Amino acid sequence: MLKDQSSVKSSRCPRTAAFTLVELLVVLAVISLLASLLIPAFSRAREAGRASVCRSNLRQLTLALQVYAPDYRDTLPWPGGVNRNFEPDWVWGGQTLDQIALSSAWKSTNFGFHPESGSLFPYLSGQPRQHFDRRVTTPRPVYRCPSSGKLGAALRVNYSLNGWFDPGLKGVGPEGVQLSRVLRPSAKVAFVNEDPRTMRNPAFHPGGTAATGLFVLHNGKVIFSFLDGHLENFRDRQVRAAQLSPLADELFSSYR
Repeated sequence: MLKDQSSVKSSRCPRTAAFTLVELLVVLAVISLLASLLIPAFSRAREAGRASVCRSNLRQLTLALQVYAPDYRDTLPWPGGVNRNFEPDWVWGGQTLDQIALSSAWKSTNFGFHPESGSLFPYLSGQPRQHFDRRVTTPRPVYRCPSSGKLGAALRVNYSLNGWFDPGLKGVGPEGVQLSRVLRPSAKVAFVNEDPRTMRNPAFHPGGTAATGLFVLHNGKVIFSFLDGHLENFRDRQVRAAQLSPLADELFSSYR
């Protein structure tokens, strides 16, 4: 007796393929593993790109120092203080640490630096130095570290000039540091890619507020520029060590 044709056809139809629960969990585990490997790599690559921009900024800033000095009787710009605003100060403005800690204060006209009023501005922008006006908040990319976040954007300047360039410190005369007298320019710090949370002024004073900073902006490092124009990466522990004697004198004292 012949089998029913419909039953024969149904018995020959292939079963629909489907993932079992175990197979689905294995696939998800593999995807999760790949993501855990790739996402940090992408993040590091993105940060490396930001660090390249930061290095370019520091090169331009340091070159501006070198060009500035011959125009001002061989003296370097002054580092500046919180709203000190002396004519040779490289950047004007400033804020307190309390303001920095309070994000609601970041939009105040009393917050942030004013690079356009500082002594280096014409050498970096090709524009005349501008009258000091607290209402001005125009971004100036060469003064900005792209890894400094919203606080860095509010500060408008994310690099600090060597604080020991100030007159009266470490044997510096009343006019400031004379570039031709600097001992071993390749060993002397010009600018520091500082932690924005410690930047109440645009000067890096070893052992000052920077002693409490966390210097990890670029994949666990920050960038120092030196008076001869070269750059070096410093890890957080190295920045801390650099603020202590005798290393601080070797790195920051112009005439030692």
